[in-house]
Amino acid sequence: MSSVDVRSLPAPRLAHRTIAAIFALALVLALAGAVALNAGPHLHGTPPSIVVPASAMSVERGRGGPTAAGVVLEATGPDGIGLITAPDVGVDGDAYSRITWHFAVPPPGGTALAMTWSRRERAGTVFTAPIDWSRGDAAIDLTHHPDWGGAVHGIGLAVRGRLPAPLVLADARLRSNAWDATLAEMAGDWIKGRNEESLGAMTSLRHEATHVAPLLPIVAAAVVLAVALVAWRNRRRGEAPDVGAIVAIVLAGWLVLDLRWQALLWQQHAAALGAFAGRTLDEKRAAERDAPIFAVARRVRDAERPRGGRVLVLSDNTALATRVAWFLYPDNVWVDMRRLLRGTPPPPDALKSGDQVVLLLKRDLVFDAANGRLVWPDGRSRAARAILVDGPEFALLEIR
Repeated sequence: MSSVDVRSLPAPRLAHRTIAAIFALALVLALAGAVALNAGPHLHGTPPSIVVPASAMSVERGRGGPTAAGVVLEATGPDGIGLITAPDVGVDGDAYSRITWHFAVPPPGGTALAMTWSRRERAGTVFTAPIDWSRGDAAIDLTHHPDWGGAVHGIGLAVRGRLPAPLVLADARLRSNAWDATLAEMAGDWIKGRNEESLGAMTSLRHEATHVAPLLPIVAAAVVLAVALVAWRNRRRGEAPDVGAIVAIVLAGWLVLDLRWQALLWQQHAAALGAFAGRTLDEKRAAERDAPIFAVARRVRDAERPRGGRVLVLSDNTALATRVAWFLYPDNVWVDMRRLLRGTPPPPDALKSGDQVVLLLKRDLVFDAANGRLVWPDGRSRAARAILVDGPEFALLEIR
């Protein structure tokens, strides 16, 4: 009788529930590894996160202050530095080392941000760490920073450079390093869509970098581990590789990612339906993230003023000026981008009688209400009538 090589025989196909059990075990092991890499020494965190509201913050450097939306930094100081601090915050830095600064209004990209803090054992010393940030909420992990830890007293958000738009900070969240809090935070990152900019951004993958542990690497690790377990099982039994089981495991990993994507799409659909369905255009604009800017433009649009003339939007903030101008169309709106980018106002002779001038956070033009004149830094002026005036930050004038 001829002998048969057992290795040449096809491997018996694994049952579906066996494949599912192997993949589930691999996913649990990959998840446990991700938690272990990102958690601290404690199993339970109390509380899971500490929220520092805007009411506990103040502008220490730069121009700004508290508002209903949050603490606002309108401009950095003469040295190009702005600083918002929460001086009364006291935490155990070893237990809370991941901080997220949440903005009420998405700040413009390109702004340089840094984290600042103090420690009780080194009073008088301020530590800083740059935040790797481009848009959305600003998050930083100080777990391995040599100067973070122990009794942290006082935290702050530093801004460097000229702000193209006001920065509105809603709160700061210090997240626990405990195992249960880390796991809950990871799950929250995966199942809740992010909405820093717009409803359309909820399904954007660019926010994966801000997650404690992105889902894709964990699923990929689970797939590799499950395939390795199947291969080890076949080798141990002297069987050929079970290609069907390997394909099923890869498809299972893809299915997990696709189900998460579908969940985010449904969240986006529900959010868009609740925000916009059955509403007028003004109501839809008021529901968007730049609703505060639309509120300013709406005041100008609906003001009792002559129609048909030229409307000049002047601001030290390029993004603010252009966005307000966009909301004012189809009026004859003019934004002098060349002078706006240089930070210089148009000369008095560039304004015509009947022009309407919108001043938004404009520092080098002042309306003298007592004498009814718009005054330039060099003393030149033009007669103007006030249509709307709301302090030094906002005014709508008609040039005489």
